[in-house]
Amino acid sequence: MSKRRPGPCNHRLQCYNRRMFVPRWWILAAVLVLPAPAGAQEEPPRRVGLAEADLMIRAGAPGLAQRLVDESQPPSAEHPAWMHWERKRWQVLQLRRRWGEALARWRELPDGLGDAQKLELRTWRAEAALQDGDGAAARRQLRELIWMKSEAGAEDGAAVDAAVQMADWRRTVIRAYLREGKFADARAAVRRFHLEYRPDDTAWSLLAGRALLAADEAEEAVAHLAALQSAAARTMLLLGRLRSAAYTPEEVAAQAESLRGGLPAHSALRRDLWLVTAEAALAQNDFAARVEALEMALLVDAPPESLPLAAGGVAELLDAYSGLAVQDANVLYLVDGDYAPWLDAALAQRKTSPTGARAMFAHVIRRAEQQQLRRTAHTHFLFSLSAAGRAGLAFALYGEGGGDALGGAGDIPLVARYELAEVAVAAGDPKRATMLLRGLVTPPPEVAALDWNLRRAQIGVYGGDFTHAAQAVAQAVADAETLDEKQIDRVLQVIFDFQKVEEHETALNLMEKIAPRITLVQQRRELLYWTAQSESAIGRHARAAELYLRSAMMKDEGLDRWGQSARFRAAEELAAARLAGDARLVYESILRGVKEPAARAGLRRRLEKLHLPPPPAAE
Repeated sequence: MSKRRPGPCNHRLQCYNRRMFVPRWWILAAVLVLPAPAGAQEEPPRRVGLAEADLMIRAGAPGLAQRLVDESQPPSAEHPAWMHWERKRWQVLQLRRRWGEALARWRELPDGLGDAQKLELRTWRAEAALQDGDGAAARRQLRELIWMKSEAGAEDGAAVDAAVQMADWRRTVIRAYLREGKFADARAAVRRFHLEYRPDDTAWSLLAGRALLAADEAEEAVAHLAALQSAAARTMLLLGRLRSAAYTPEEVAAQAESLRGGLPAHSALRRDLWLVTAEAALAQNDFAARVEALEMALLVDAPPESLPLAAGGVAELLDAYSGLAVQDANVLYLVDGDYAPWLDAALAQRKTSPTGARAMFAHVIRRAEQQQLRRTAHTHFLFSLSAAGRAGLAFALYGEGGGDALGGAGDIPLVARYELAEVAVAAGDPKRATMLLRGLVTPPPEVAALDWNLRRAQIGVYGGDFTHAAQAVAQAVADAETLDEKQIDRVLQVIFDFQKVEEHETALNLMEKIAPRITLVQQRRELLYWTAQSESAIGRHARAAELYLRSAMMKDEGLDRWGQSARFRAAEELAAARLAGDARLVYESILRGVKEPAARAGLRRRLEKLHLPPPPAAE
């Protein structure tokens, strides 16, 4: 095994492993302070008020708020409070973006609802369909609602409310047209709505401006937006003024850069401003700037339901790559069809013009017929993305059968998969990382085999590929001639990852493989302890108790703090195994060594429970 110099971590893998290691003293403290009773059950449902659900929303826990709604909402829609809870549910589903869940819930409306309540639920259903990307389904729902409301009319006292509801539905229809890409219909609906209602609110101006820009009505869009000062309005105004030639492309690019400065990294507005910059670059015939802007736009992880302000997807980026590549090739007198010189030119300008080189690599990938040329171009294109800090683009450009993409996942060269897997992990996508690493048994350069196998295993666990992850751990242990204390700790950490995802049988098999390699007493105690934890989770309580006691008795007759913790767990397992007499003896032995009043009181309560008669058998 290769020797590695000590000191600060000089590779991402080393840093990762150091961050993931949990010191023994922390584990022991958690066990002693927060003992979880064996066989603990999930707390029973309880009923709370709407105020408690609101509090959880304000505290940033919408999932918990939804659980409270599930537990507290009356089962019958006829109950007076049912609709109040359903409105809270809709609020939570919007916060969590659970559009599919909303559609499934309201596909069939429950009995006992009044007409107004049915309209409200169907309105939510239309909005959920729209946010889920199905503009056509949303419009079908809205068309029925508008027709029903028109036929029913309204009493004099409700006429104003009815008009407001109708206006809201018609605005949502415009949004649905935009989602479907029916820009001419959206433009017609905007003009008709404006004539009938003469609205002047900000939300309307933004919607009208977006629809008119989509329909290439730049001057009309600017008229709707000119009085607004929000970042969203100013972004659309930049695009409108670019298209209407009110601003030069240079002015638009400069203002877009200024606006981007104060926006979050994954804001939809940030993406839209990059798209505005890309359009300004196109107006100048500046393909290099357009490539840069489109790459940055694609890297923004905007909410999926947010529509981009202008075209700027994978197809546009690939066209920009080709435009820049051809432009540079003309300067170099390269011949279209003979792509070996194109590849040589791209390699020559990797440092002086990385964007131009990347564009030429992409063009060769798409046009060259020779497989070797394309393979080389793939490798250097991906390394160019990585060097620019844009490796995440590979996940958009190497799609599963995407017609406009550079290729499928199988086209990614082996040498580039290592880096892309790390990018996937950093982006919180372990499943993609697992797919990229599958079959990559040989470690990357300057990474030890043990480190690499453990890294593959950790990624596999969190990606759900437990079989290959377990094989990687087993291989790490088998291939290592020797394992020092720190290396064993790292192997155990990966095994604990299997426990976290409740793959206890796998964890037990791996602990059995590492056991013969452990010589330090404390590490052997730890292994017995965590083995007992998995045995308990599987339901083998007597075996778990034995292992806990073996862990305890390996030092000072189990009287040290680790031993006390292990004996406490053993007593719990003995009780679960219906060995109450043994459990009582172990609790009493712990009690004799404990001085703190609170801990003694807790142990006495455990002992009292052991003396209680068993519950009566069910009749």
